[in-house]
Amino acid sequence: MRARAIFAVALLLWMAHAIAPAQSANPVFKEEQGYVEVNHEHVPWPAPQSVADELRSSDEHSRLHAFALLGLADQQIHTAVWSQGNPSKFIGEKLVTPDQVQLTYAALGQDPTQQAILAIQIELQETYVAVATPIDGHWERVALSNCWCRYDPDPLHAFIQINPTRRINLGQNDQQSLQGYELILRASGGGSGLYVQDEAHFQVHAGELRRTIGFTSRRRSCYLGAETTSCSIEARWLSPIQLNSGPGAVLAEAKGSFRNPRQMSTSLLEICNSDF
Repeated sequence: MRARAIFAVALLLWMAHAIAPAQSANPVFKEEQGYVEVNHEHVPWPAPQSVADELRSSDEHSRLHAFALLGLADQQIHTAVWSQGNPSKFIGEKLVTPDQVQLTYAALGQDPTQQAILAIQIELQETYVAVATPIDGHWERVALSNCWCRYDPDPLHAFIQINPTRRINLGQNDQQSLQGYELILRASGGGSGLYVQDEAHFQVHAGELRRTIGFTSRRRSCYLGAETTSCSIEARWLSPIQLNSGPGAVLAEAKGSFRNPRQMSTSLLEICNSDF
């Protein structure tokens, strides 16, 4: 087995010019970074806590209303119902109840305004995250993303991370500040010995969720033979650093190959999420 660091690049992630400018006022568009897809659309919302409460409700009308606010289609929120016995027959559909509902408030922009990050997990693998921000005195959903993270053991936490960035100054006194954050999405896919995870970082700028950087964070390709298994792996990650001009990060890459994955070190197993 061999692994080597390929490169390291200092990146100024949090400067305003690193965020793509808005295309137009309240744009409706979709952007992709590999498996990470984000739909940008402004939809009026009530208080985010009320949306989370409706998602947890035992009342189907309340859950259906909350799913509509999230922007989910009927096929995403209904599951098939089959009869007992053999053979089993399709007898209808039922509205799903999220397995997990997670609501977090964090300042994702350059000012103290806090956004709402509402994440849900349905049927163990399908995960969704919506970002809402206060605009002109009311809440608006400004972004929606999902991941069918079937290859990750904990899909919700693999997909979504809220990471601290720089301190936001609240006034003339440097002692008055608020912690700023970024939203990190990691979506994965693959099959037949292939696993790929793409990573994208986002912050809010001018009322929109904007990507600051994106890359393929993990790639594992394996040949599963009758007697031997050979794999090649790639891993990329960001490590925060402090530059003279402000907060930044180092992007590092490692590559390796091996024949017996059970002999890998624990660290590489963690990097590549191996499940052999």
